[in-house]
Amino acid sequence: MMNKTIGHGMLASAFEKSQSQDCIFFCSGVSNSSEMRSSEFDRERELLIKSLKKQHNETFVYFSSILAPSESNAYYKHKLEIEQYIAKNSKKYLILRLPQVAGVTNNKTLLPFFVQRINTGKTVSILRECSRSIVDVEDVVKGFDALYNKGLTNEVLDFCPDYTFHPIELAEIIAEYLKKDLRFKCVDGSSLQKCAPSAEVAQLNLFNKKSKYLIQIVEKYADTIIRIS
Repeated sequence: MMNKTIGHGMLASAFEKSQSQDCIFFCSGVSNSSEMRSSEFDRERELLIKSLKKQHNETFVYFSSILAPSESNAYYKHKLEIEQYIAKNSKKYLILRLPQVAGVTNNKTLLPFFVQRINTGKTVSILRECSRSIVDVEDVVKGFDALYNKGLTNEVLDFCPDYTFHPIELAEIIAEYLKKDLRFKCVDGSSLQKCAPSAEVAQLNLFNKKSKYLIQIVEKYADTIIRIS
């Protein structure tokens, strides 16, 4: 049976190349963690319910956030509720909780935002106390295929490296790669993203050491992000 991909964004495009079979990849969820409009959450919920009703023997694959269990704003509450709905209403599913996902995109997530501002000489504001985690979208596909081929099912998995980084580290790598001066200011505040991969994810050994992985992502995507921005 062929796969079905629901959605049109970066994740959807990446999973068109998945080597797994008999999957429904739900890539049409709310992607902005600052989203507050109930209409957006309702739209995702309604589409997901319709999609689950059409599920037969396929594995239903949903992409959540690693912060879903620990944060309390509307977005993360919604993600956790969707996880619970899938667990109750799907006989066969896999849920990947993701951190920031890097790829070819022009949205306001960490990598494209930093690349665009540093490339144009604009100042980047960074919280003093801050930690983030990031994964290459192609590693998400590669990792999912490996987990799926092991027969894993009906699991919620934290899909991330075993480390976090301060955004300044990423900004410095981008500035060095682009040969641009880095203009940044630290602002008071705290936003700490804890990151601990599930055992099954850690065993895949997908992620290089922190600095090497960040450099790899910047070298892979920065030029294309600039071209499409």
